[in-house]
Amino acid sequence: MNPNVHSSYSQMWSIVAHPDSPFQFVILDCPSDDTLPDYIPILRQYNVTHLLRLTEKSMYDPTPLIQELNIAVHDNFSFEDGSVPSEELIEQYRALLDSLTLSDPTHTESKTTIAIHCISGIGRAPVLVAISLIDAGIDSLDAVEYVRKQRRGAFNKKQLLWLTDQKVGFKKRKNKKALFGGLFKNDSSVSVGSRDSISSQKSGIFGKFNKSKK
Repeated sequence: MNPNVHSSYSQMWSIVAHPDSPFQFVILDCPSDDTLPDYIPILRQYNVTHLLRLTEKSMYDPTPLIQELNIAVHDNFSFEDGSVPSEELIEQYRALLDSLTLSDPTHTESKTTIAIHCISGIGRAPVLVAISLIDAGIDSLDAVEYVRKQRRGAFNKKQLLWLTDQKVGFKKRKNKKALFGGLFKNDSSVSVGSRDSISSQKSGIFGKFNKSKK
């Protein structure tokens, strides 16, 4: 399969705006030079200020986004298609989010909006969005379910396992007070279900994943 071909689950754009996050995300599929003008109204509507491209730079020229919308384009967060990010890349991603929050520590006017895409916007891009939600104190199962409600077909099995199994997978940030300028709740206020409840939720998520596969 050509890695540059969109999946059947691909959608042009989806909004992920969890109430417990200081950010809202616009998950995109990857535009081309020909289709990029169709994305500009969406990015303008949601006041996108930063774009993370997880694809090759050659996919399209982002100059119109920079010149017309003053969007900062980031090309240093890419990782292998279908995989999960390295610890080093996760720390770089966290540092970027921290810097964006520190530039507006009160977030009194509106949430900072970040656009992000891989090829189809159903694998790597949703993984980075889920990382942000989990680091914000949202339970990993809830974060995965929330993203999938907004972005049909998000995550492959490897990514789903990595995000929801903290023993062998993603490790959420321990010191949430240092995250995003200390905007989030203390650990005691984070909802964490019982072992049976978590197991039940995970079964439900994997059941939905299996049904969505073709």
